[in-house]
Amino acid sequence: MSSNLLVNGDFSQGTTGWTLPSACFAIDPSTLAPNGAASLEMSDSAACGNPTPIAVNSLKVSGGEVYTLTGQIKTEDYIGENSGAGAMFFLYDFARSPIFNGTTDWTSVTLQHVPVSAGKTASLRLQTYDPVPTGNSWFANLSLQQEIPPGLQMFLLYPNYRGLMFSDQSQVASLDLTVTPAAGTSLASLQVVI
Repeated sequence: MSSNLLVNGDFSQGTTGWTLPSACFAIDPSTLAPNGAASLEMSDSAACGNPTPIAVNSLKVSGGEVYTLTGQIKTEDYIGENSGAGAMFFLYDFARSPIFNGTTDWTSVTLQHVPVSAGKTASLRLQTYDPVPTGNSWFANLSLQQEIPPGLQMFLLYPNYRGLMFSDQSQVASLDLTVTPAAGTSLASLQVVI
């Protein structure tokens, strides 16, 4: 896994790296994340002048890669105009967290193996799903990491899964190998010894 690609995903630098309507998003010094980190509060969504207030991280994710998205959400009396309304975070067009409403304590969400199509870009957004005129929600410890494939993957084709070679069968092992060179390394410079 790569390091966190988001710009200020833990809000340790306030709202730096985020584009948001200041009327309904703010750092909340009295509601800290479970690890003591800062949290971003979303409240009074009607004040934003848009039924779905959106905060967008400045990172634009490259396509053709696979990512893991994690974060934490908390809600308090977060009641929307319908039962499906609530707070969520998502990698725009590719994956989203569950929708949180009502009153919930800090909940961690992890979305693994999120592919972003080649030729596309994606942004991380914090927002409501449908209007939520009452209550508050908080976001904390957001992270987006690229899933880096292992350098060597091997699958034993023959002999069978028990590793038994029978005397009347081939005595040659058969393997499926996938080698993924690290950045800056060519496949020709590597050697696999079995």
